[in-house]
Amino acid sequence: GMLPVDDVHSLYYEQCGRRDPDAPVALYLHGGPGGGSGDEARRFFDPAFYRIVVFDQRGANRSTPNACLENNTTWDLVEDIEKLRKHLSVDKWHVVLGGSWGSTLAMAYGETHPTRLRSLVLRGVCFFDKSNSDWLFEKGGASELFPDEWEHYQNHIPEDERGNYNSAYYRRLTDADENVRLAAAKQYVGWEKKLSTLVRDKEAIDEYLTKPHLLLPFARCETHFFQNKGWFTESNALENNLHLIAHLPCFIVHGQHDVVCRPNHAWKVHKQMPKSEVYFPQDAGHSQGEPGIIDGLVRGSDKMKAVPMD
Repeated sequence: GMLPVDDVHSLYYEQCGRRDPDAPVALYLHGGPGGGSGDEARRFFDPAFYRIVVFDQRGANRSTPNACLENNTTWDLVEDIEKLRKHLSVDKWHVVLGGSWGSTLAMAYGETHPTRLRSLVLRGVCFFDKSNSDWLFEKGGASELFPDEWEHYQNHIPEDERGNYNSAYYRRLTDADENVRLAAAKQYVGWEKKLSTLVRDKEAIDEYLTKPHLLLPFARCETHFFQNKGWFTESNALENNLHLIAHLPCFIVHGQHDVVCRPNHAWKVHKQMPKSEVYFPQDAGHSQGEPGIIDGLVRGSDKMKAVPMD
């Protein structure tokens, strides 16, 4: 279905799995921001146990308007989850599963509405702070691990703008010329995608880079959110407010070789949430499509079946 959430945006959502009114409801939050959901989102949950809800956040994939940045902030997305919950007559999400930016949004939602969810499954934990942005998109972090791919990302930007790559890409991604926007999106998303898996699938990446309806929202939303520091009032706001969700059972899956979102963030969450368990698959990077990550997420959602309904 489509859910209008304001005068600009309508969100695409879908449901599958159990449909009886007493079924525990699982919510999937995609990454990016702007990454969108695909068919793979459903596979992390047991359809015989859960009523499964998947949606595309503002501007992403099948939500409209595509790649729109107007009224598109972290706190708009948090309240969209509430609007969707009420629209679907869900009292509490039994489990909220989010990866990468989806983990950021899951924590932000939980800290804002801690009584509206029973458990969390987090993948590729991201606080969406300056250290994350600098590591991934500025020189001196991931650039030193992938110097060949960094050169492609770097060379798209003139030397006099290389003091802040995120700002330079954001200017191009918001340019009036569609060709300028698309060329920047291919370089920006290509850089991140090439870092996302332990073993790179060149064909899959090349295919993804041919799809403007996926590329543009991913690149535009991500740079837009980083430009605005995620709309967090302080740089470590999510981490500082973890006590608000410390009562929740939480299963954390973070690839040991994740160079998009480093494993130290997962460890920080684990240390502050007494009911959490953390799993570092040794054969995985950042992507939810890697076997070790898939296994961990399924294990996590299965574990949450035991959380009491209240």
